[in-house]
Amino acid sequence: MDTTSTSKELRKFLLGAILGASFFLVLAGVVEIAISREEQCYRENQRMRLAVNNYDVCLPQWESYFLRSTSRGIVWTLNHDAPAPLGWVVMLFFYSVLGGFCAQISRNWGIVTFFAVGLGAVAIFSGMGYFLEFIVF
Repeated sequence: MDTTSTSKELRKFLLGAILGASFFLVLAGVVEIAISREEQCYRENQRMRLAVNNYDVCLPQWESYFLRSTSRGIVWTLNHDAPAPLGWVVMLFFYSVLGGFCAQISRNWGIVTFFAVGLGAVAIFSGMGYFLEFIVF
């Protein structure tokens, strides 16, 4: 086994992992700002008694689930009351590993694969979060 080749692959993996982690940190920061604005809207709606359903006044339910699954991932999907930092750590690890593996692919396909798999995972997490509300454990 050639050590130069292994070292080059490891550097590519680490660079991809760092880029994936930095992408997630920026994304999670923006999403958490939107989530806090939504929670503020819920509190204001309850205080003013504008509508019976928060989803009529604030963000729609699908958008709320999409935001939470984007930032908190599988941890939020399985337990809606789980602490947000736990979800951030798990999703940071997910995006880092995904970025590292996608860095091994050619540049254009790696970027497309990173975004496609990331968006697919978020869609699956938000759908599971919605359907798990109706399943009693």
